[in-house]
Amino acid sequence: MGIFFILATIVQHNDPDWYLWGTVYIIPAIMSFIQAFGPSIAAHYVYQAFIRSCGFLYSLLVLIHGFYFLSNGGTFMASGSSVPLIDPSVGDIENRESLTILETEEGKEFLGSLIALIWIIISIYLTTTSTVGDSAISRRFKLLIFVFTISPLTLWFILYLLESNS
Repeated sequence: MGIFFILATIVQHNDPDWYLWGTVYIIPAIMSFIQAFGPSIAAHYVYQAFIRSCGFLYSLLVLIHGFYFLSNGGTFMASGSSVPLIDPSVGDIENRESLTILETEEGKEFLGSLIALIWIIISIYLTTTSTVGDSAISRRFKLLIFVFTISPLTLWFILYLLESNS
């Protein structure tokens, strides 16, 4: 996930508020690398307090951004149909009443902050169970972490292919 968040930070270079979203994505990247390469740092109480406070702040960010997106007419699906989120044939964006989550910058930022929040929650769990040992982490949870780690990169690649083909 560290690589995903580094890539997410890099693509913020042309965003008008790059400093905000670059920071939102670089913090989970740093956390990922600390947990991977510095487990003794991750076990320290200062890091534990930092990661928990980040979890709280990212929760607020997701709630505020989700409310802002939905209050401005956004929706998680195309209006009046069951068109999936990543379908490029949704229609004319300017003439629709509501926009899907992947058609607006606010929707994409909401999803990015949600991915960061979920990863921080997983990180909190992993650093808490690291004191108990790997036996405390079940195989199902390891599979969930693997799927969640691969999903954003895969979705990003699919969206890139869909945009380049249209």
